[in-house]
Amino acid sequence: MGWIRRELLDKFVFELLSKGIYVSRHSYSYRIMYGGRMVLGVHIYPGYKEIVVRLYLDSCGQYCEKVLSEVVSVLKELFPGYSVNIREFKSVIHGG
Repeated sequence: MGWIRRELLDKFVFELLSKGIYVSRHSYSYRIMYGGRMVLGVHIYPGYKEIVVRLYLDSCGQYCEKVLSEVVSVLKELFPGYSVNIREFKSVIHGG
């Protein structure tokens, strides 16, 4: 199973912050916020050379295309050779 240097993982954070997109990192997972809402989750699987981007449709509204485009662009630049899979999620509200 592979691993990625911490500096490269942190570079992803700094690249997005420089574009006005807030991001926090925990290990190989990222939470991305824009316009005061969590819009994306990014999970890197180095052993599989795969990146999964979770697009939270209900949260991102008008920001979806802009943020997603920026994030995928930075991912492809920093992690060449990794496949980027985008999955859409809608909120589910449970009634009582």
